[in-house]
Amino acid sequence: MEPDDSVVLTVVSGGPEAADVVCGLLRSAGIECAYRDTEAIDSSLEEFTAAGPQEILVHASDLDTARDLIAAPTTEGPTDVSPTEERPDQPEPDSADV
Repeated sequence: MEPDDSVVLTVVSGGPEAADVVCGLLRSAGIECAYRDTEAIDSSLEEFTAAGPQEILVHASDLDTARDLIAAPTTEGPTDVSPTEERPDQPEPDSADV
């Protein structure tokens, strides 16, 4: 990715691992991306290892699509049942089990 054509999409605080996850999502949609350390690195080891917030970079032409993609809710797993609600597919526990 050429730095002259890239813009910052977002900043993630989980370090390079979180940036890898976001870039993986973008790449799966055909969007080329890269990441770099921000100026606000918060590690005493900043000269030796990548740490702290990462800027996610995409091509300027992909910015709107990339924003929509990372803002889209995920559809995996049950989203309409909270952990405290009864789930109809779960049998009631026997009084002996409680």
